Amino acid sequence: MSKRFLLPLFVALLGAVWVGGCGSGGDQFTGGARSGPVRFALPFVPSTSGVSATIGMKNVTTGDAPVYITAYDSAGNPYGAVNQAFVVPGQGELRVPLAQIAGGPTNGGWVCVETRDVTTPQPVIGEPTPLPTTGFVFAYLHRELLGGNNEVDSTPGLAGRASGVTLPITPDTGRIQLINHSFDQNAIAAIPQAVLYRIETFDESGNQAGAAVTQFVAANGTFDWLPGVTTGYVRVEPIGAPFPPQRQIRYGLAARENGFHMHVESRYTEATLGHWPGLLDLGFDVNFGTDEAGNVHDFGLLLNNPTGSSESLSLIAVYRKGGAPVLTIPRGYVLGAGRTVYMRTTTRDSIGLLQGEDSWFDDIFGDVFATQTFDEVTLYVQAPRSLDVSVRHFDPSFNAFYQVQRAIPRSNRACVFDLPIQVSQAGGTRNYVSITNTTTSPLTVPIRGYTPMLGTEYILDSIEVPALATIDWSPDGQTFREEPTDTVGPPVSFMRFDFAPTTGALFRGRTEGRDPSRQLEFITPTAIRD
Repeated sequence: MSKRFLLPLFVALLGAVWVGGCGSGGDQFTGGARSGPVRFALPFVPSTSGVSATIGMKNVTTGDAPVYITAYDSAGNPYGAVNQAFVVPGQGELRVPLAQIAGGPTNGGWVCVETRDVTTPQPVIGEPTPLPTTGFVFAYLHRELLGGNNEVDSTPGLAGRASGVTLPITPDTGRIQLINHSFDQNAIAAIPQAVLYRIETFDESGNQAGAAVTQFVAANGTFDWLPGVTTGYVRVEPIGAPFPPQRQIRYGLAARENGFHMHVESRYTEATLGHWPGLLDLGFDVNFGTDEAGNVHDFGLLLNNPTGSSESLSLIAVYRKGGAPVLTIPRGYVLGAGRTVYMRTTTRDSIGLLQGEDSWFDDIFGDVFATQTFDEVTLYVQAPRSLDVSVRHFDPSFNAFYQVQRAIPRSNRACVFDLPIQVSQAGGTRNYVSITNTTTSPLTVPIRGYTPMLGTEYILDSIEVPALATIDWSPDGQTFREEPTDTVGPPVSFMRFDFAPTTGALFRGRTEGRDPSRQLEFITPTAIRD
């Protein structure tokens, strides 16, 4: 079992949870924190029942970093002021309410977060430069949609490219959003550019569904539309390539799940195919059954192959949270060229699987409505980097979708950014980092915490994770201050935590909110990187 989890570590952008490295200028993200100008595009959508959102920024280098933020509506018009300036301290974090940037209520759009090279008199945004810079800022959006069973989202920014971008579609997908943040650089400034795009839709078998369409998207504008198929994917690419060197094409896609949750897609086919050869070891923490408060938990595994050839992947094993085996004999699957498969246990509109439906799980989990127990399990999957693999969590009793979980690769070091901390554990909200040991021996995980402004280091007690088990670690109930000797000042409300197991593990951060009767109200994915 343990031999299957010794493949080289890879880095990748994740939507709900991110384990990945840093980069600049919208180019391929690579391992390590690279100092340089960078631009993030963060999509957002308001809720009809009320919305609060916060832009989080983490500086992963030692120098203070100036950051410029602008919010745009769908037509490319700015909400509020343009290029509002902030400084994120070296190794520090900063939170800014979206309302402060947008100047009040919004109708949806996107937020541009960028750093610039301060040594350049006329900075060129979004492009790498050999000149010294002041830091790299990792940006994300925490979006709390208020009301019953709505979600909080944490996403990395979209780094667009002058190549095709694909986004998988499931029955949960409500609308798709295309963000155009392309620009033309000259000696004076960077000028936003309108771009004509080609949009193609493919069904679950990989057949093109309808004719391709072209769409003109305004400078700094967005375009959103209904997906057109129940299961499949869309591909978007700019029309007019090759573009002149000064024309920087930057764009990306996001999906709105069930009208509320915005899931950022990071699949850039032409740029990533073959970039990391071989198979990747991935892990997914999923819940199945009915918990103590009567919440019904179910999940679906989304597999998408945007390539022109068949790809093989495997479900290696399934283990319960305490390490008890559910499945130890691997199951293989061949995903045809251009095909999308949504493997489920219970379908959204029926009790039990549909006849003939593809699934690895029909004999493992069965019918969720006939299950009286509640299981927390980890799925171990091996898949090539060319595939999209992710999990959708939902409550089939109410057809209520509540989380997208992107693939979590095995990592020897993980940083959990912006993890909230509650001094009291008495409330209905709890913060966790789930740690899964993929080996057959107990695993010791050292933990260090860093405060958001001064970067004060706290060396915390290590934890031991049994073989093939998953445990939940929480900072709640502890008190951390920027100055440890200060006994009067308020404790910090969020921190960065670093985990460094010697042989690697799977990490997932989340915040759970429950009402007084313990009914689940939301699950918050938390940004993680290695």
